[in-house]
Amino acid sequence: YFIVVAFAVGVSALGDSSRNALLILLSMWFVTMVILPKTAANLGDQLYPLPSKMAFQIAVDDDVGKGIDAHNPENEQSKTFVAETLKKYNAKSIAELDKNIDGLKMQAEEDYRANAIKTRFGDVYRQIERQNGITYAMSLLNPVLAVKELSMALAETNYFHQVHFEQQAQVYRLEMIRYLN
Repeated sequence: YFIVVAFAVGVSALGDSSRNALLILLSMWFVTMVILPKTAANLGDQLYPLPSKMAFQIAVDDDVGKGIDAHNPENEQSKTFVAETLKKYNAKSIAELDKNIDGLKMQAEEDYRANAIKTRFGDVYRQIERQNGITYAMSLLNPVLAVKELSMALAETNYFHQVHFEQQAQVYRLEMIRYLN
């Protein structure tokens, strides 16, 4: 506040009329409150674009398609998993296992799927962090952006806390699925 008040008083003192001082201050307000925040967001989006939802989903589906399909016994990864499980538990057939092979396959599929999604989301998170880096750099020119980021951090509504919440929800979901499988 001191910097803003000192700047306003300085412009008023140096201005040749109160009308010109007001025009300069309103122009500065417009630039700092409207132009710079939007410019920072647009610049970040142009420099570090995010994939479209469709492109993201196609990439995830491609990654998941390379893994085990617990509902398709003809899937090569499924056959390999069954063979490895039999070897791991020293069993000659599925009937000799004291484990439910279908539950184990579903859990293996879920683990693979979760890892593929986590990898793809990691790429998106890095792009968003780069985009936010532009905003952080612009906050040197516009202290309002810095105050906004600080306020969001104190309220735990900033990007860091959002990602933390999503990751914790994913961990909970995976543990629940593991228990069910």
